[in-house]
Amino acid sequence: MLAQIVFGTCMAMHTIGPAVAQDATVPARLDLAEIFRIGDDENDPLLFGFVTALDINAAGQVYAVDGSNNSIYVLSDSGELVDEIGREGAGPGEFEDISGLYVGPGDSVYVLDSDLYRLSVFEPDMHRFMYSVRIEADGMRDPVQLLGVVDNEFLIVYSSPMYPGLEATHDRRAVVNLVSRDGIVIGESVVSLPDREYVASQRYILLVPFGRRFEYRLGADGLVYSGLSDRIDIGMTTVGGGTQGSVQYDHPAVPVTREDIDNYVSDMSSDARRLILASDIPAKMPAYQSFSVDDRGRIWIQLIGEGGTSSGKWLLLSKEGEAVARAVLPASVSLHVVREGIAYGNGKSESGAPYVVAYRIDE
Repeated sequence: MLAQIVFGTCMAMHTIGPAVAQDATVPARLDLAEIFRIGDDENDPLLFGFVTALDINAAGQVYAVDGSNNSIYVLSDSGELVDEIGREGAGPGEFEDISGLYVGPGDSVYVLDSDLYRLSVFEPDMHRFMYSVRIEADGMRDPVQLLGVVDNEFLIVYSSPMYPGLEATHDRRAVVNLVSRDGIVIGESVVSLPDREYVASQRYILLVPFGRRFEYRLGADGLVYSGLSDRIDIGMTTVGGGTQGSVQYDHPAVPVTREDIDNYVSDMSSDARRLILASDIPAKMPAYQSFSVDDRGRIWIQLIGEGGTSSGKWLLLSKEGEAVARAVLPASVSLHVVREGIAYGNGKSESGAPYVVAYRIDE
């Protein structure tokens, strides 16, 4: 099965930092050929509850987290199930809420459990449990995502939890911290962005519909890429906190309509509906759903479509500030890793069955 990357006219692009000449030429069309897909066929040996994280090792094996049972499935480079890591529980090598996965140096597997405040490490080949580290909180913030392992330290995203009845209007920030092998936060935050926007009552805690979200990614170049989804403005920062500029793209804003809001609250209780309708709903949709950074430093941005869902359209930007390509994938597919000419992600079939998928990028 082929997913076509189609190139179109480049829009205005600006890069903060050294000036970069804009190339108005349009490259040749590329194809993404599906290598494997697993999980959306009842005859598949593996069926997922829902996929929450994904990474690969040097041999192209895929590590996919199934959030429904807190296990990590290991797939071969052709999509065959070869191993399973972990199970529900609080003991060594067990998980209560896997919130981060990273295949690090030497292909050791690092897994963050946000409920247990624990990072567990598994050996590369047999995937036996090696050791775990207790990860401390950062004030009122909890560890929620593992970005990577850098210079023998952990790079972890911290976010402020929200509970019913908790005041949601204070300055809540989502930050990236370096954490020592003892689980202690080191120095100042690497990057800081506004946290997700909520509305709260004594009974409910709800996300503001169509609100902006923070996104953090660690690139193969060792830079932290960060952005807020209300506009395409991706910052680049060293793990020491040094700013390396940002890539901006002028993407047409899509207004939030009354129909969008009505559809959003249609299945809510009357109390929850009133809480949402009384909130400060943005006038415009977010610009993107998520982004990924490939091993060539290119940024793959998953654009928002009608009703605030993914459009299936991807904008490919170079780190130097050029609009390289546009890609079209199934609307449900999110890409987690793009490396050595292969894009890895997860999606859902028309019946709602979750799957893991890999595409070869022909270029």
